[in-house]
Amino acid sequence: MDWIDARATGRAVTIAFGVTLAINAPLAYFTAAVHSIAPGSTIPDMLGLVSQAELLQALDALGEAGREAYIPVAAWDLIYPLVYGSLMTLCLAWGLRERFATRPRLRSVILLPSGAILADYVENLSVLSILSQWPEAPATTVLLATVGHTVKWLLVITSALLSLVALYAGIHRQRTR
Repeated sequence: MDWIDARATGRAVTIAFGVTLAINAPLAYFTAAVHSIAPGSTIPDMLGLVSQAELLQALDALGEAGREAYIPVAAWDLIYPLVYGSLMTLCLAWGLRERFATRPRLRSVILLPSGAILADYVENLSVLSILSQWPEAPATTVLLATVGHTVKWLLVITSALLSLVALYAGIHRQRTR
């Protein structure tokens, strides 16, 4: 974690925020393409907490053309977790630096975004596997996708909220010096 601490600066957070915004443009384009092919459908990655049946229903609702159009979204989503995870990790490390100095156990909070990244990869790779075998999706792969999806969202929401607190703390620290 010292490696992260050494790179966690206000400038690094700003750059990571810019990269996160920039990477959303192609993601929005691909998502719009899917919605133009399958109007009213939901991108599986953007669903709330879902059951296995709901995930399969969402993929089925895309139709064959929509599932095919979704593959670039899922492929692009292999880059996205690294970007948003890096932003949240940098926010936590930079913003809570002083807290970490007085409470070393608290430093493990920096690992929450890494858990979200890992869970997002489990979800994304599982969904790509399901799509490649559609409609014969193995039950284990569907289970893995929904577990990854659930864990991802729990860790992303927790990390994002903590990142906002850390960002506030970092900005406040900068302004009071």
